[in-house]
Amino acid sequence: MNLLVAASAVLTLIAILLLASTVRHTRRGRPIRAAGSFAGCAVTAALGGAGLLLFISYAGYERLTEEQLVGVIEVSRSAPDEFTARLMV
Repeated sequence: MNLLVAASAVLTLIAILLLASTVRHTRRGRPIRAAGSFAGCAVTAALGGAGLLLFISYAGYERLTEEQLVGVIEVSRSAPDEFTARLMV
């Protein structure tokens, strides 16, 4: 799990560096290189964001596995179209 956070951080750092490269190429009047840098920035930022979302969802799933049983619901048929439910805590 720490590897996922580290990979997301590295990808975010690369995206920031590519964004700086995009700005530098734009100021120097190189639109093709700026577009290439921006495309790389967008891809790495998307991968970093996806990794971060995956980490958050995995951390939430770990919390769900630590839940305890609160009660039991028992349902039985009392008539053809009637059911009786009992909640045992």
